[in-house]
Amino acid sequence: MRPANRPLTAAGSAAIEECAGSLKETQLLMTIPGVSYYTALRIYAELGEIDRFDGDKEVVSYVGLNPVIRESGDSRIEGSISKRGSSALTGTVHVHIHA
Repeated sequence: MRPANRPLTAAGSAAIEECAGSLKETQLLMTIPGVSYYTALRIYAELGEIDRFDGDKEVVSYVGLNPVIRESGDSRIEGSISKRGSSALTGTVHVHIHA
């Protein structure tokens, strides 16, 4: 694994671009503003086969971006995101939401 503080080589960057460009899933992810080759591959690698999810709500929950909702009697409080999903994926997606 490459240390976080060492930049990718030109060959490494080219390999990432080639791999991401060859997968239809990563190509679709890269249509999201701010999602690059590297980010698309990280999301794809972390999610795995997308067919294992029944719908978008399951993916959102897996990533940990679903809102925390607390209900009691007549009270309903919607809080921040749950962050209960994959920490690596939550961090990656969260950075791009605020970019």
